[in-house]
Amino acid sequence: MIDNDTLISCRKCERLAEYRESIEPKNPLLTKYHNAPVLPSGDLESPILLICGMAPGAHGANATGMNFCGDGAGRLLYKALFLSGLCNIENVTEYDHNLKLRKTIITNACRCVPPLNKLTKQELENCRPFLESVFSMPSLKAILCIGRDAFYQTCKTLKVKEPQFKPKQRYDLGKFAVWSSYHTSTYCQNTGRITVQDVTEVLGMILKTFEKEFAQ
Repeated sequence: MIDNDTLISCRKCERLAEYRESIEPKNPLLTKYHNAPVLPSGDLESPILLICGMAPGAHGANATGMNFCGDGAGRLLYKALFLSGLCNIENVTEYDHNLKLRKTIITNACRCVPPLNKLTKQELENCRPFLESVFSMPSLKAILCIGRDAFYQTCKTLKVKEPQFKPKQRYDLGKFAVWSSYHTSTYCQNTGRITVQDVTEVLGMILKTFEKEFAQ
């Protein structure tokens, strides 16, 4: 993997660097946000499963420095991970050094929060080597893409033809078994597109497929 110092100091995308550093805390009791690229989090020693989103949330991972942590999208995801036995804390609302993921890591296709949640093609290309470095971890077997955009960026990174996106679908792409899910955003939750049960169901499929690897 690309070393952390290189990742944290990256300013290839000046637009993203300026934006992330300009975001101020919503809560007046918070004096400082992470406001930097967000590193992969979880079991970095021998992960079987990689969960991939699109980019950090302005007041979520950009605030806490931990992927899918600090907003509604993360609360649903971590609850599903807990119910699946892959996380030791059910209600994750902020960074907690006691949080542990079992043989699972979480990252994003882009490491920096974008204005209006919109990334340019060049910004995605600039960040792709970081995602490639995560995909190169030898123990990885499965990828769960959170959202359509993350799914298509995963396909581009794996250099495979993009199949049609369908939630709860398995795709065999190169050496990985890849699953897809609707995004866990608050919007998707409020419209009924995604529930904790939906994500738990997909995680169950992954655990069943790699039962021996997760049991070791």
